[in-house]
Amino acid sequence: MYSGAQFLGIASLICAGLFLVGLRFARRTTPPHLPFKFAEGLVDPAQKLRRSRRAGRLFMIVAPLAWIFFAAMAFGLLGPVENMRPIHLDGR
Repeated sequence: MYSGAQFLGIASLICAGLFLVGLRFARRTTPPHLPFKFAEGLVDPAQKLRRSRRAGRLFMIVAPLAWIFFAAMAFGLLGPVENMRPIHLDGR
């Protein structure tokens, strides 16, 4: 049986990584490189940059929301979770 604190710690690391990846994508100033040379004329680099920045903003929005969901699971607010002891703040 796992504790909710372990679950929340791992989920926090995952959400922090997702946020940092989103920050990297959102601050991108050059378009990402194409893997194939023959596709260079098919895709507009400015469009790729916009998509990359949009994905970064999406990651930065989803990461805190996912952390709130995982915290609610860890504290048992969404009901019991199989094989996980919820976090109790009253010392139990």
